[in-house]
Amino acid sequence: MGVERGIRLEGLTEPQILKALEDLVKAGASLKA
Repeated sequence: MGVERGIRLEGLTEPQILKALEDLVKAGASLKA
């Protein structure tokens, strides 16, 4: 999906991963708008 591109999940806690994914979703939504 390209989510792994530029984001290294190793060493991150689950909340940090979830926040990073949430930020990606928001960024993607704003780009499509």
